[in-house]
Amino acid sequence: MKEKLPPLIFLSAGGTGGHVTPAQALSDELIRRGYRVAFVTDARGRKYIPSSQNLGLHVIHSGTFTHGIKGKIRGIT
Repeated sequence: MKEKLPPLIFLSAGGTGGHVTPAQALSDELIRRGYRVAFVTDARGRKYIPSSQNLGLHVIHSGTFTHGIKGKIRGIT
């Protein structure tokens, strides 16, 4: 018989510590309550997640199109 694993929750936050730090606090509480947690972040957010934390970490490529006037126009659509 297979052992039933606790539910897995993905938390997505990236860019700055202002986004990642609250997600880490939430992950700590979810783990305390028995859930498994994995982070989805970008390369910028990765540096805020300590490697000592036992979390699944998925780094995705992301970015914004806000550089220059053409990028700003693309960013609003």
